[in-house]
Amino acid sequence: MTVQVSRLIRLALMDRMQTYNDLLAEACQEFQVKPYRINFDQVDYGNTDLAPQNFYEGNRTLAELSLYLEPDFPALTFWTGEGGELPPGQRNQGILFSGWVAAHWRFFLSVKGLRSRGLVDLQEATQSAMIAMLDDEFGGFNYRGDLAWQAPPEQVWLDQDSNHVGFIQEIEFSGTFEVNVT
Repeated sequence: MTVQVSRLIRLALMDRMQTYNDLLAEACQEFQVKPYRINFDQVDYGNTDLAPQNFYEGNRTLAELSLYLEPDFPALTFWTGEGGELPPGQRNQGILFSGWVAAHWRFFLSVKGLRSRGLVDLQEATQSAMIAMLDDEFGGFNYRGDLAWQAPPEQVWLDQDSNHVGFIQEIEFSGTFEVNVT
């Protein structure tokens, strides 16, 4: 018998992330900034009517995405990371696994133009949407309410010919979830 821990969190969060675009659209309206969309569905590259893929599973950086995948920005990577089992005195009795798992989201936000503004508003709208997405109850596990984020400095966004396109910023969010597998 296998004990699926990170997979349970990942699948539940993938389901929850389907609400993200609507929450982001609301936040962007409040912040008066143009919303972006994350296309969670796999893309059929033969069908030009589908939106470009900008969602990737796995801990990928901007350099990796740019080198191998030529992503459409804004983009999002998502993965489950570190975790651990609770000490014996804190575990629930009769449970196969009682512990926690961390989830991570890395957004690659962008604005086009030489003297563009709006990246700060876009970052704040993204924060608002993430907080709202994690606000509801989760079935089967407990969100600890510890969402954190890091926003390193903006970077100049260049195209393949080294022409200035705009500005881009990686913002990484993380949160932990308590899991009890029976």
